[in-house]
Amino acid sequence: MPRLRLKSTQNFPHIGAEILAKAKGSIEGGHGPFDTAFEHGQWFVLCQCGASWSVVDAEGPGIDPDFGLDFEQLEDGDEDYHDEEEN
Repeated sequence: MPRLRLKSTQNFPHIGAEILAKAKGSIEGGHGPFDTAFEHGQWFVLCQCGASWSVVDAEGPGIDPDFGLDFEQLEDGDEDYHDEEEN
């Protein structure tokens, strides 16, 4: 049986757009605007403050079964960036 490629490892524009849209509604803490990047075989979500998240395949409670991905924070970024941006 052929091995299925995990969604988080597929570099297609529609997947990047889906990740970006989901990040806008899922990532908390006042972050944004976001950008996505596909590097080293996986997707990342990046905030202008320097915060970043890896995109991982996920299932179970709290995970949208149609999306099937979740975000794991890698970097916190500059805590004051978004406060300074508002002023």
